[in-house]
Amino acid sequence: MEQEGCSVSFNPWPPLSSARFHGLIRGDLKNLVFLSVSRSFSRKIHELKDLRMRHFLSLALAALIALFSPSMVSAADAAHGEQIFSANCAACHIGGGNVVNGQRTLQQDDLKAYLANYNEGHQKAIAYQVTNGKNGMPAFGAKLSADDIVDVAAYVESQSINGWA
Repeated sequence: MEQEGCSVSFNPWPPLSSARFHGLIRGDLKNLVFLSVSRSFSRKIHELKDLRMRHFLSLALAALIALFSPSMVSAADAAHGEQIFSANCAACHIGGGNVVNGQRTLQQDDLKAYLANYNEGHQKAIAYQVTNGKNGMPAFGAKLSADDIVDVAAYVESQSINGWA
């Protein structure tokens, strides 16, 4: 040993044989590859769960919109349709009846019996009848707007379902 500078080196790692060194490196590489694969697999699982959750939430939101939107729109249309009905239709169809032909009322069973295509689309069939008329009923297509006719059809349909009560 040197007296003047006295440098002592200390190696905290014990000496490794070549085989031991390569074994550790291979083990570390295996561990690194395993960790990398497991992390990416874990990330993919989380992404898949997130994607499934997004799809589920999207479907749930769409179902809620579909469930509540038509009833809100129909209620607003039917309310306006009641005003249009009172001003233009009630003289002949008061209370869902028919003063011209008592067999052709606005009761649901009668609508099913004499309106063409009623079973394919109730409001559409009613709107067609209001627009074009038939037999003793005049056509209102020139007098009422298309929106007014749709609103009247919504009102008549809602009342026919409830028995005009």
